Amino acid sequence: VLLQLYTQRPQQAYNGDRRATAAAALAELWRYALAEAVGVEGALAARAGAKWEVSFNPAGLRFAVSGHREQLRALLSRVLQLALRRAPPASEFEAGRSAALRVARTQLAAKPTQPDMVRAREAALRTATREDLVSEIGELWGSVLAADLLIAGPVREAEAALLVADTRSQLRPVLPTRGDRAQEPDRIPDKAFASGLAAWEPLLYRPAYEPRPLAQNLCLEPALAATLDQCGSL
Repeated sequence: VLLQLYTQRPQQAYNGDRRATAAAALAELWRYALAEAVGVEGALAARAGAKWEVSFNPAGLRFAVSGHREQLRALLSRVLQLALRRAPPASEFEAGRSAALRVARTQLAAKPTQPDMVRAREAALRTATREDLVSEIGELWGSVLAADLLIAGPVREAEAALLVADTRSQLRPVLPTRGDRAQEPDRIPDKAFASGLAAWEPLLYRPAYEPRPLAQNLCLEPALAATLDQCGSL
């Protein structure tokens, strides 16, 4: 499942490959704080073959969830519930700061092409406050213009409908009110579906799933574990 939220905020403030700003530092801090919040629940989900990711892209931000169809709705719902909070607890804020600083130091040690950018972001992380993060979260969610949901795999129509309804309900506070959206057709014409799928192409980049390293363990992938010698199943 891919959920794309469309907002110009990442491009305007922290689409961070080219420039380091306080907003860029807060965006990374938020991502790591979210990973801390999902925490134990995410680890248990990963052991059952389900994993998640949130990433920024030129169109906004994207949530990705992978797993058995029975797991998708519950995991996406929980990640969204935690992501949409306006004020993460202080413990998660500090854990996110520590994780973001570790990544910044690793990038600097690897001799990046733009060390000044990394140093500036590291300095911004050190001086960031929880109030700064709360303000940035408000700016982010207040800038969301629309959302798209892409579901792939052997998911039954009824299950997909529940997933769509649950996601729409959770996103209602951050999406603009559009009265005509209630009149969406049950069936999308083939041409419209094809063009809509083509629009997804730039957003289909490979996820870096959380939690790490569990999400990278192939032996926790039900479709692969039984076929790999190193998993001890043969």
